[in-house]
Amino acid sequence: MQWHVLGMFAPSFVTGSLIVRFGVPRILLIGTLLLTGTVLVANLGTSLAHFWAALVLLGVGWNFLFVGGSALLSTVHSEAERGKVQGVNDLIIFTLVAIGSLMAGQLLHHLGWEALNLAMLPLILLVALATLWFVLKTKSQLASPVSGPPEP
Repeated sequence: MQWHVLGMFAPSFVTGSLIVRFGVPRILLIGTLLLTGTVLVANLGTSLAHFWAALVLLGVGWNFLFVGGSALLSTVHSEAERGKVQGVNDLIIFTLVAIGSLMAGQLLHHLGWEALNLAMLPLILLVALATLWFVLKTKSQLASPVSGPPEP
């Protein structure tokens, strides 16, 4: 577990710099790739090495998505709304984390190890598709000319 926690928080020292260099969408997509790698490694075996690698991938993937998502969130509100928006975001995220923690044992019992890991894939895909949609929408907005008054 210590490697998972380290994977969640240690990259925070460089994730911001990576976002500045490569952009939020790339970091989010890399996060989804890392989480997909988590699913693959976790389902390849149940040795200590598999668990260790999967937990590290899970932690770093979570970090990229959390920090990237927080950076993206900071672009959609005014300064006056900042505290409320961040508070609601944190409430939603950590409520879902708590629910996930409480459900983990039941999900493992009912689905089994492999199915539980595979169940992450549709959610990871949803995040990747939302990120790609955001990129396409942003590019189309930048490409379209700003409509102003017609020229005489």
